Amino acid sequence: MDVVQLNLFADTEVVTPAGKRTTAKQWGRDLGLFYTPTIVLFSPEGKEIMRVDSVVQFYRLWGVFDFVNRRGYSSGLDYQGWRLQNRETVE
Repeated sequence: MDVVQLNLFADTEVVTPAGKRTTAKQWGRDLGLFYTPTIVLFSPEGKEIMRVDSVVQFYRLWGVFDFVNRRGYSSGLDYQGWRLQNRETVE
């Protein structure tokens, strides 16, 4: 998983996961980002999977990373449905 940290107000040149050359500022606009910090997660093909637009508790953030790492998005379920389907039961 590649991690890119962007300053949404900078003219730093970047290459998006889809292969487009742009600036951090323009890419942030294209993505509709208005809040920092924001974590945007992409598939290997460059398609946005999901985003976390605010500070979240560690457990939720871990769950989002688990969803992406295990490619839960490819099951056709959204994050919440995938989590419900894959939750561990305690006996």
